[in-house]
Amino acid sequence: MTSSRSPWRRLQRNPAAVLSIVILILVAFSAIFGPTFMPRDSGDVTRESFLPPSEAHFFGTDLNGRDLLFRVLIGARISLLVGLAGAFISFVVGIVYGMIAGYAGGRADSIQAGVRAAESAVDSGRAAAALEHFVAMTHALAPRMAA
Repeated sequence: MTSSRSPWRRLQRNPAAVLSIVILILVAFSAIFGPTFMPRDSGDVTRESFLPPSEAHFFGTDLNGRDLLFRVLIGARISLLVGLAGAFISFVVGIVYGMIAGYAGGRADSIQAGVRAAESAVDSGRAAAALEHFVAMTHALAPRMAA
């Protein structure tokens, strides 16, 4: 691959992409390291409820007097962790799924391809509604089945 067609070079030439990456990195670093630079008592409950933004509380305070910036940064940290955990789980499941298809081949590969095709053909909203209906019916019928 020539250097002019390199994905990295193409990315560097796109200012919107570079700006987006810089913003994502800033948000990630703020979520990870931001709460450590704030005062230790930022998350504590105080009597200073619903204070407007000020030098002491950049986003103000909530009903319980906690600093909203601190809470936003902690929430961003949790969201980042959930996203990374989901990506990691998806990665592991995909690797195992591919290894099974590659090792077993033939019939197992065909079955997995059929499952993926059926899965992508189903509208996710309808699938969720069907799953919710199934769970509700299961819970409704469970006492009768036990008797």
